[in-house]
Amino acid sequence: MSPLELIQKSQVIEIAPGSGADSGDLGEALAIFHALSNLGKSMRFKEGFFSLPSAEWMDKSSFPLQSAAISLKGMASCISHVSYEKSEQDLRFSFSLSQGQLNPEHVQLEPSPDPDLTIIVGEKEALHNQEITTNPHFRFWNSGKALEISLSLLSPFQIPSEKLLLRTLHSIIFSREHQLCLASLEKRDFRDTQTNTKDIRSVFQSLISWAKPEVSFLCLLESSPKNRVQGILRTGKAELRKKFSLNLGAKEKGSWALFDFPHNNMRLAKEKVVSLLQP
Repeated sequence: MSPLELIQKSQVIEIAPGSGADSGDLGEALAIFHALSNLGKSMRFKEGFFSLPSAEWMDKSSFPLQSAAISLKGMASCISHVSYEKSEQDLRFSFSLSQGQLNPEHVQLEPSPDPDLTIIVGEKEALHNQEITTNPHFRFWNSGKALEISLSLLSPFQIPSEKLLLRTLHSIIFSREHQLCLASLEKRDFRDTQTNTKDIRSVFQSLISWAKPEVSFLCLLESSPKNRVQGILRTGKAELRKKFSLNLGAKEKGSWALFDFPHNNMRLAKEKVVSLLQP
């Protein structure tokens, strides 16, 4: 079975860290996760990815590690309403029946299915240079090729934004002190991915959905039309938005702040951001 057929036929896919996984591999893993999720695959991560220092900004609860289902066998036509209540420790389901009676034998717990395929990301050992192994199930060791295949299966309209997401993930620097992710995209990033600055909206949506609530995002963009570096800040911290507003004339709207630097030098822009973050 070719790698393309393997990914196409697999429904439950797990992404696991290799022995040498690092920050760059995390970006690749997230890009694979996002692309294959868009293809309707049931995706999950191995816990080890969240122990990487570069993953500190991520909210583990945003990524499934396991999945399970509760089935009511033969009762579909009898159920008129389903609701649930969730406390700190318990989850309670309520079923309203339009007819019949619900008995314990109707209730069945379906545990998490084993993955059809595991994609290993960040494996540096020569022993694992082979692409596919089958013990105990299919494992694909070439994550770069897995990403290439995943992108090729998307529609032509989806591919550019997915490539831009990968570029953004690779550029992220996380500040633990400020709980801030700083990303930077240069003109060539937009040129190579056939995108523009308007496409950054979908990138932000993905990053926010994966992040811890307290994490802020700042993305610096080289803008061709204005020929200057632009900044987009998303944060729930009013004092941080105010700091950029006072120093760079940022325009605030809700949790967002937009601003321009008076030049098109990404290095100087980053240095200015660092200086603003100092106490």
